[in-house]
Amino acid sequence: MRTLSRLCYAVAFAALLRPLPMKAQNDLQHQEDRQALLKILAAVENAISAQDIAGILAQMSPDCTVTW
Repeated sequence: MRTLSRLCYAVAFAALLRPLPMKAQNDLQHQEDRQALLKILAAVENAISAQDIAGILAQMSPDCTVTW
């Protein structure tokens, strides 16, 4: 009984360590969105570095909520 229990634990542990197959995503369909987000990120980073509140607010929606 004890050997069976150890065997079950070993099999369960091995199953958890097995890498799961992943599908490759078509990155081309998101490339345009990614570039737009990187542009917004750069603008916000530059505004923060320059301590330009108006520059930060220009990148936000008028009804956004910010939590610091």
